[in-house]
Amino acid sequence: MDSAVFTLFCPAFVRAVRPGGRLLAAFMERMPSYRIGTGPVWPACPVDEAALRAVFAPRTTGLRITRVAKDPTLPEYGDTGILLLTAERPHGPPTGPPAPDGTPAP
Repeated sequence: MDSAVFTLFCPAFVRAVRPGGRLLAAFMERMPSYRIGTGPVWPACPVDEAALRAVFAPRTTGLRITRVAKDPTLPEYGDTGILLLTAERPHGPPTGPPAPDGTPAP
């Protein structure tokens, strides 16, 4: 997944939550791709905290991003940890910039 697809996905994720509802998400920090066991390699979007803030801050309130350090006992996937996101979808009319596809902000 490239950053353009990720940037389109995030506003859709916010819109899927009712106004006043809570968003909860976990992101693998800077993970370029992943594989489960010996299965195929799947694409990923190597996001960091700044990328999450850029997309979610204009569309949410109470945004919190907590970083969990990488567990060195787990297999190596190229990530540097986990980013846990919590926020609230605001009440009222849409806020923030429109999504890149022109869809109004949630």
